[in-house]
Amino acid sequence: MRGAAWAWGVAVALGPLAWALTRLVEPAWVEANFVQGIGQPVAAAIGVVTGAADWPVGEAAIVGLSGLVLVVVVGGLVRSGRGARLRWAWPRALAIASGGYAVFVAIWGLNYRREPLWVAFGYPEVKPTRDEVRALSAELVAATNVARGKVPEGEGGVARLAGDFGDAAVRAQDVYARAAVRWPFLGGRYARAKPLFASETISYGGLGGIYLPFTAEPNVNVDQLAFDWPFDILHEMAHQRGVAREDEANFVAFVVARDYGDPDFVYGATLAMAGYAVSALEEVDPDTAGGLWANLGLGTRRDLLARKRRSEKYETPLRDVGREVNHTYLRSNGVDDGVQSYGRVVDLLVAERRVRRAVPKE
Repeated sequence: MRGAAWAWGVAVALGPLAWALTRLVEPAWVEANFVQGIGQPVAAAIGVVTGAADWPVGEAAIVGLSGLVLVVVVGGLVRSGRGARLRWAWPRALAIASGGYAVFVAIWGLNYRREPLWVAFGYPEVKPTRDEVRALSAELVAATNVARGKVPEGEGGVARLAGDFGDAAVRAQDVYARAAVRWPFLGGRYARAKPLFASETISYGGLGGIYLPFTAEPNVNVDQLAFDWPFDILHEMAHQRGVAREDEANFVAFVVARDYGDPDFVYGATLAMAGYAVSALEEVDPDTAGGLWANLGLGTRRDLLARKRRSEKYETPLRDVGREVNHTYLRSNGVDDGVQSYGRVVDLLVAERRVRRAVPKE
């Protein structure tokens, strides 16, 4: 009974306290005391260990621990009375889950409470107008067409990378190193991006990658078409650098790719942002949006068709389950609009465009 009481004590204390902390702390405090205090140094330190392995340590640990728990639970139920074993196990399981959540908050989860990214970049907080979204969409479609002409093609005339995934992961680290000269908060030495063993499995959930804070590893779904890898690598690496919100990670991935990446990185990023911008435009000006889609070059159309055909094989009820799990995760961390938050990147793109257009050309 004493052990059970201890387990209950941990379960009652750690989880609720961590959750309360995420609701009480002010963004300025998080920025000054967590992000610059222990958050990023901890992620970098963990990455020193996990980065030594070429394979995703976190994914392997999840599989191993899940198997161990299954063996222990099943073995316990077989060896003793089911009711007694369950009464012994479930408070401890609750305590472990509660403690795990507290660790998540302590080493990374507080990043959801940091100041908005537009503060770090020095942009104004904006509410995009229809004309701005229209102009932004046209610019991104044009930039996508230009970028597509600079990348190599593979089978079926579909865009491919200049190298393999490992090469792209190394180049992504160089992209962030160069970006950090301009934006120091994006700097630091971290574990490189890694391909997920279970890439095909998470395709059924509609995920392009996963960042695991416990191992500080950006993991990417390599079951996708290769031209999508660079953007997803940079997106997960943004999470690694404490950029927790999805729209902000999208924006960081785009800006660093556009300004410091190779042509295949630029193409993947501009294509992704063109998709978000034109989708936003469709809500207020569907005719113009349709015309912009029609302006995409033949190469990009082949790429999108290949992506669509690949995606169709994963259109099962599991896709809805994966979306709902991600939606719930985001909402539980204070992102009220859940998966819809990905599209808020358009606000940041418009803010950046305003600043860029206001700077006099030399």
